[in-house]
Amino acid sequence: MSSWQKCLSPRQAAAWLWVLSLCVAALLLSCAVACTPKRAHPDQLGSKAPRVVSLSPGITESMLVLGAAPQLIGASDYCLLPSDLKPPRVGSALTPNYEAIARLKPDLIVATDVAGTQLLPLSKLARTVSLPWLELDQVITSLHKLGELLGQPQKGQALAARMSQALSVAVPENAPRVLWILDLGDSGSNETWFVRDNSLHGAVLRAAGARNAVDHPVEGLPKLSAEELLVINPSVILTILARPHLGAEEIRRETQRIELHFKRFAPLTAVKQQRLLVLHHPGAMNLGPSVLELIPLIKSALADSVPPLPSHGKRP
Repeated sequence: MSSWQKCLSPRQAAAWLWVLSLCVAALLLSCAVACTPKRAHPDQLGSKAPRVVSLSPGITESMLVLGAAPQLIGASDYCLLPSDLKPPRVGSALTPNYEAIARLKPDLIVATDVAGTQLLPLSKLARTVSLPWLELDQVITSLHKLGELLGQPQKGQALAARMSQALSVAVPENAPRVLWILDLGDSGSNETWFVRDNSLHGAVLRAAGARNAVDHPVEGLPKLSAEELLVINPSVILTILARPHLGAEEIRRETQRIELHFKRFAPLTAVKQQRLLVLHHPGAMNLGPSVLELIPLIKSALADSVPPLPSHGKRP
């Protein structure tokens, strides 16, 4: 018998042993709780909508469609926004205004992929995510990711599905061969910049029922020399003026400039048959969901300018 048990009556000793066993049990239970990984309460998972700076017009437009306008606290200088939404402008992905972004204290900075390491300094200010956003498949994947980043995965999936359904269209074999012009180069230049087939706008052209005159993937700069243009010989040349607030007179002058430029390429089928289409749509070159608005615009213009295909024939 131990010395302390000799000093206690049997009843007192039993009581002390009972108290001691309770203490040991409590200690073991507390150790088990401490070693068990903590699980966040369901209300804490994604409950805080991130405050976002967007450095890409396409991403900004997608955020608005997803209903995330309240989360947009900063936008690039090139983002098109409704008149009632005026977040601070913070430069662009290539030339971000670091001080302006730092003052906003964002939770998340998003941009489309850019060359080099321009976005690396931004990662010191907030989580920075660069999304691929050029080809259709990239945009679809990035819309899924954007929805997750914003805490709205289902909306992101729904928008991605809508874009995919509208733009994943097979081109008819008898479709007109369209060269979609982006720019005519410097004054006096014979270079022609165009929309690649392997781009989001290339998918728009296909969805409108046209075949890209440059129907192979282009990895380098999308421009044609005068000789290459004559070899490709498109049946339609398309330009969509993207500047907002263009009046009728400005559109007429721009159309004359384009027609004058292509007069030097008289052998082209599009020039001989007067199929130089000049359309206007503000933000036409944006990479957001509004590109879907271009499909009926182009389709209608082609229907008006390209005659029906003769029986058993081919379009020029």
